[in-house]
Amino acid sequence: MAMFAACPEQWRQRHILKRPEQNFGDRFMGNVNHDLIADMLRMKMNGYWQEYKTLTDEQQKVLVRERYRDFWERQLEEEGEPDWRDLDASEQYTRGLLMGLTYVDLALPSINPVAVEERVEVKLAGLPKIIGYVDVIEEGKIRERKTTNKKVTKPTSKWRFQARVYQFILGLPVEWDILTRQAEPKLYTAEEFPDLRMPFSNRDNTERLIRDIYLQMQDLWLRRGEHEAWPQTGYFDPWLCSYCAIGPSYGATCGAWS
Repeated sequence: MAMFAACPEQWRQRHILKRPEQNFGDRFMGNVNHDLIADMLRMKMNGYWQEYKTLTDEQQKVLVRERYRDFWERQLEEEGEPDWRDLDASEQYTRGLLMGLTYVDLALPSINPVAVEERVEVKLAGLPKIIGYVDVIEEGKIRERKTTNKKVTKPTSKWRFQARVYQFILGLPVEWDILTRQAEPKLYTAEEFPDLRMPFSNRDNTERLIRDIYLQMQDLWLRRGEHEAWPQTGYFDPWLCSYCAIGPSYGATCGAWS
């Protein structure tokens, strides 16, 4: 839904024409980090954290390294080698490992998960079922994890919309943990930067946003169908096109760039 709101043509390519997403380096590293941290959080949720804490510092690092390597190799098997552009793959491997170690050291001790990668859903009258997967649910809040290239201390519009939908379903405030992909990874949290916390949002307004997006989808489907291009509004975004499989950095087949 957030993709459609940003660029209907990208949504048509991805979800109607089933064009695969571009496997670029940042996305690859983000997926590996996401899987690694989810695995560590499940370990904590399932009662193994006390055992983990009895390990020496070096033993803990070895455990994280082994899990990280497994998830990296699994991602390669499933997605293939990503487009690293001008980056060195081995350097990115090391950088991604440092990201994982940073989050495990700085954030994991204070997180008390009751659910990890939890599927949530809601059915509004007249609309298809809405399904999402929440990164972490704790007692009294939702915690979403994002990886970025540089310091980010405010949620993007896409993150805020996602958070509103989760709040609509679960009725909990949302906090973001931001982990950078820099040579020396940095972690930014709501404790330090209050803008990374979203308190309760207006349910009526959230439902209106959801319905408006669905009605726009329905309108474009009826007027333009499967084969005619939909509005290419991602062209006006400062970064969206550079990550799109039909944008100028990859296929370059989007009409907005012809």
